[in-house]
Amino acid sequence: MAYVDEYGNVSDTPPDATIKKVVIKVEDIELGVPKREKEDEVSPIRNGKVEFFNDEKGFGFIKENETSEKFFVHVSSLTEEIVEGNAVSFELEQGLKGLNAVRVKKT
Repeated sequence: MAYVDEYGNVSDTPPDATIKKVVIKVEDIELGVPKREKEDEVSPIRNGKVEFFNDEKGFGFIKENETSEKFFVHVSSLTEEIVEGNAVSFELEQGLKGLNAVRVKKT
């Protein structure tokens, strides 16, 4: 006969009956990834400033305010016209060469 203790160790001696047992409710057992709290949710909308934009070629770069990272933006991702220096809000999507700014609009 084999016995398993609370740490998963196998032994040939039965558990000590004098130790107080801990009762665990079935509903307290969580399998899988725990649910996210509301405070963990991050807004997908970011704010930044247009660093460069070429109207003729239809592309430019936006510098995010919080991280100072620059993201590529294409004219097809604009909801309205932008020029260099505009404060904008945008979301990010994975493109062929990295993250691209999409749904860009002036703030």
